[in-house]
Amino acid sequence: AKNWCAPAVIERDQLTSDLAPQVTVNAHGEAFAIWRQSEDGHSRLWVNHCQRGQGWGVAQPLETGAAQGLGYPQIGVDAEGNALAVWRQQGAKGSEIWAAQCAAGAHWGPSACVGSAQASAEVFAPQLSVDAAGSARVVWQKSVGNSNGIYAAAFIKGQGWAAPVLVSSGNVSDASAVQIATGAGAHSVAVWRQVNEDNTTVWASRCTPQGHWGLAQPIGAACGHWSTAPVAG
Repeated sequence: AKNWCAPAVIERDQLTSDLAPQVTVNAHGEAFAIWRQSEDGHSRLWVNHCQRGQGWGVAQPLETGAAQGLGYPQIGVDAEGNALAVWRQQGAKGSEIWAAQCAAGAHWGPSACVGSAQASAEVFAPQLSVDAAGSARVVWQKSVGNSNGIYAAAFIKGQGWAAPVLVSSGNVSDASAVQIATGAGAHSVAVWRQVNEDNTTVWASRCTPQGHWGLAQPIGAACGHWSTAPVAG
């Protein structure tokens, strides 16, 4: 049996406050980590890469410019070592979901917005799933007034990001705690907590390899209270 290795520092500056670390590993043992680093009242997203047989490299900041409200970082990697990161940040008209890519053996590219909220709306809690072939799905919660909905965007390898779509449906007063998993062939399933007429139910929707989401359906019995339910890939 293998034992745990001794812990190692993978950040560059231990004098800062580091929050919300996330890690992903592919079948070949190649890993990426992402976290939010706060210093002097400003936040940045940092990443590090661990190559099998070589260990962790030098932490690098993601190019997010002068973005405010950075949070909820997520990261995934495919079988070839191509990595994808998503997060929430504040835009000119509201909060937005942003993403950046790192091709295998290369540097992180520029970030781009994949989902935004209009004025008086907020997006948060993105969840990312990347399959072995490099396709990805990101889902998040969008709040407008007293209503919350679940939105999603699909990344198709060789094509880029598709426009975000509403995934939740029905007479929704509150949809939250969304989770997603992607299996072989880029088939994805998202599940979330949804409140309809004072009853709480688990709902789900499937996404095809082409990035098309099916009709959301309840998959659990209605009850008075329910918390987060993860979905396994």
